Amino acid sequence: MINLIIISPHDRNLITEGSEMRRKFIDSVIGQVDKVYLQRVIDYSKVITQRNSLLKYFY
Repeated sequence: MINLIIISPHDRNLITEGSEMRRKFIDSVIGQVDKVYLQRVIDYSKVITQRNSLLKYFY
């Protein structure tokens, strides 16, 4: 089995949009291969959202 990553002209945003777009792309590529990694990224995102909500509430 050979794993492939296909990058199209549409993916030029990876270069022009900045580091957040690149991180999301890399996370999605790794998540296709490693489901545990994907779940951890999802869990981390939820925790950050909850943390930010609490910070806004108290400050």
